[in-house]
Amino acid sequence: MRNKLLKFQLEQTPVEMIYLSEKGICTKRIIIIKEIKNETLRAYCYYRQNMRTFKIDQILAIEKKITSNHLNII
Repeated sequence: MRNKLLKFQLEQTPVEMIYLSEKGICTKRIIIIKEIKNETLRAYCYYRQNMRTFKIDQILAIEKKITSNHLNII
């Protein structure tokens, strides 16, 4: 997971994340990772439109955000 997060941080492109909150609520977020620390990461969150801190061990899934610019439409 850490290698994937570092790659996304270097790319500075939006990624889609499934996150489990402290309250046990799953949310889908689109973020741009700005900083990775030992157990947390700081990212711009499009859902909250602000910088947020996320616990790495509460990230359930994370993948590069695919936009219509990346799709080949015939």
